[in-house]
Amino acid sequence: MASILSLEEFISELCSYWNLDEAGIDPKRPLEELGIDSLAKLELVVMLEDFAGHEMPEELCTQVMTLVDVYASYEVYASRDRLGATSLSSSL
Repeated sequence: MASILSLEEFISELCSYWNLDEAGIDPKRPLEELGIDSLAKLELVVMLEDFAGHEMPEELCTQVMTLVDVYASYEVYASRDRLGATSLSSSL
């Protein structure tokens, strides 16, 4: 079973996907302030579903407000037995 990414590794993966400058990221800032709108949140949920290998709750799009929230959801699903040894980027 793959190890769960640290918050820093997780943010690095997301910044790479969205072409964000990792140095300026505050994981507690609202996603919208980082340029992640509702469509990007939907993409994020799909990306997490691909990575986890199963569906995420639909309400996740409205529940995650910060990268810390996204990471907390990732931790829950990454700790399940169904995860393989892939990175977030390679699941796209």
